[in-house]
Amino acid sequence: MTARARPPRALELVGPAGSGKSTLYRALAARCPAITPGVPFGGLGHLRLGLRHAALLLPAWLTSRDRFLDEKELRSLNYVAGWADGVERLPRDGTLAVFDHGPLFRIVRLRAFGPRLVESPAFRRWSEAAVRRWARLLDAVVCLDAPDALLAERIDARAERHRMKGGGAGETQRFLARYRAAYEALLAELIAAGGPEPIRVDTRGEAPERIAERVLAQLGVPEVGKR
Repeated sequence: MTARARPPRALELVGPAGSGKSTLYRALAARCPAITPGVPFGGLGHLRLGLRHAALLLPAWLTSRDRFLDEKELRSLNYVAGWADGVERLPRDGTLAVFDHGPLFRIVRLRAFGPRLVESPAFRRWSEAAVRRWARLLDAVVCLDAPDALLAERIDARAERHRMKGGGAGETQRFLARYRAAYEALLAELIAAGGPEPIRVDTRGEAPERIAERVLAQLGVPEVGKR
């Protein structure tokens, strides 16, 4: 593979619950010490951006006849903007910020499961601007997936809570289909804005270690002992 002109700075792992994002992150980090879990953001940043986003969306909410964004949803808006600020400050020194439940995930969850407010022109403008910004910032997107039955099995086996844990097969299929449709629409927008074509991975038959090797090779990122 031809070496990249500049080292990548940001990568996001996307896909429905149970697709193996966290597992792949651990495999990537084990092979590349330059990988960090996203970029720092929090504290007063949430207050600053939360006030800005509330002011932006309150006029639309007053005519939406539905609830406003809850705390988790409002924090998602803040993360999308705050993480972008952090990535823009990253030096091109080989550090690679890998996002699991990152900005694209946050936008997808808001679009697919948010209140009626997300259908307003004000939210759409915010969302489209965020996609354009992340199209510039993301060097790669790895899109993971697996058959519904396997995803449901993995969700049920988790120790942590999940809204589909223990759910019926039909309900889980509808939930996963909704996520996939939202992801496909968002990825199409990202590509149209100049962002990267996703690296698509079926996690049912390939070990996370092998997937990690393949992703790092495609990005031109050296593994430990292979510099």
